[in-house]
Amino acid sequence: MTTTPQRPRDIWTHAEDRLWRARLGVQAVAKLPSAFSLGPFSCTSQGVAAHPDGITYSLIDVVFDSNDIESAYYQAVDVGDDLADRLTFLSFAPVRTEVMSVTYPEVHLGDVFEIALPMPDPPRSAVDISTDAISQLNADRSEPVTRALRGFRNAVSAVSAYDMLVQLWTTVEILARDNAEKDGSYNEHECNRCGSIRRGELKTQPYVEDFLASANLGMEGGQTPGQVAAGARSLRGKIVHGGKLHDRTLKRDTESYIGVLQSAGGTALADALRAKTVPAMGRYVGTSIMFAQIAAREHMTDQDKISVFPDLHFGKWYLSTPASLPRIPERVTLNQPQHIGAAGIAFPLQVPNVCFPVISR
Repeated sequence: MTTTPQRPRDIWTHAEDRLWRARLGVQAVAKLPSAFSLGPFSCTSQGVAAHPDGITYSLIDVVFDSNDIESAYYQAVDVGDDLADRLTFLSFAPVRTEVMSVTYPEVHLGDVFEIALPMPDPPRSAVDISTDAISQLNADRSEPVTRALRGFRNAVSAVSAYDMLVQLWTTVEILARDNAEKDGSYNEHECNRCGSIRRGELKTQPYVEDFLASANLGMEGGQTPGQVAAGARSLRGKIVHGGKLHDRTLKRDTESYIGVLQSAGGTALADALRAKTVPAMGRYVGTSIMFAQIAAREHMTDQDKISVFPDLHFGKWYLSTPASLPRIPERVTLNQPQHIGAAGIAFPLQVPNVCFPVISR
């Protein structure tokens, strides 16, 4: 089994685009047709489960061009998001999509093919919340702090990294506006003609920087709290005001800011509530993805079932891990020990509904 520090697109980039087949899992309150198109992509669908409350679970296969396995994986994520957007509008009900696998459409028995598989989330022990921990939040709080607390809950519960970043920014900005209003801190503009000073909007950015500094975090790349605040604000603007959400760089940048924003938001909330959270860490942000090269074997001809791999005998492989765990200072936490598993691969590996290439002899 060969490991490498390089990214898959650096190792396995093809001279030209090739075809890839992605399998998506879709949970919706909808019955999907067996075949349909998403713009230039042709999709096939098979229903695998239906519940009495109308929720269905389907597997969608889609074929498209891309020049490397990592780009193909993120393109599959984009296709899933596009499908979820459409189904949510058409059904007026929540829709969840996930990428099950991305690989070649067809190979010969014995040939080496490439595949991308999302890995299960690392396990995390339950937080032991006491009566006192809950009752410390009984004190009256202002409307802005209540809205910030709700925003923080929405952020941590979000499925999409984009939604998480927007909600976290909203949380810290609500608290920043509240502090700025209390301090009477406004942006001021001088008239070019008469020199008079006009009061503008509340000056929130310095307070966001203070929240980041109070979280006592080591900023990535040696950035200052001001640079992190400006970067997060810019990302929020791109996401909300028409940024290219299909941009792989934007996805990565978003995930890289979520941990630090969650830490800053949690610290600022603890100070505003005069309360403490229980653990000193949050959850991972993003999905671990295994990119691998595997030889086509006989057992892979049986599609659409749970595949159990005692050992895949990889050729080249790469594990892309999620963003780091958010931390908050000890002064605002009860610092309960918590066991959080590391992102990685454990054998035997069970992969449900994996879509291998069609294998010909």
